[in-house]
Amino acid sequence: MPIIQSAIKRVQTSEKARLRNVAVRTTVRKKTKALMTTIEAKDAAKAQTTLTEALSQIDRAAKRGVLHKNTAARRKSQLTLAYNSISKTAFGTSTATKSATTKSATKPPAAKATKTPTKK
Repeated sequence: MPIIQSAIKRVQTSEKARLRNVAVRTTVRKKTKALMTTIEAKDAAKAQTTLTEALSQIDRAAKRGVLHKNTAARRKSQLTLAYNSISKTAFGTSTATKSATTKSATKPPAAKATKTPTKK
């Protein structure tokens, strides 16, 4: 154990921070696991609310410094992709129909105006 007063205080504060970080990480894991369970059950409506809760917890953990911002972004991306895999099938849309409608809806590129040479 440390003898110096500042070292003693540092041990106490780091222990408090460790316990807080463990609680935040546990909450993130619980929300993530709940989302994955609803995704496996293919319950799109419940998965949507669970997804927002999980993403919110991940954002809070990143804001507090428990998770690195890139780690948080990666986890959010993976969860969103997992949710999208069931939400597309649940609501009857597929990527093939979406791409076909967006291609037909876009306008062809406008013809470029030709430059006329200036007279000297």
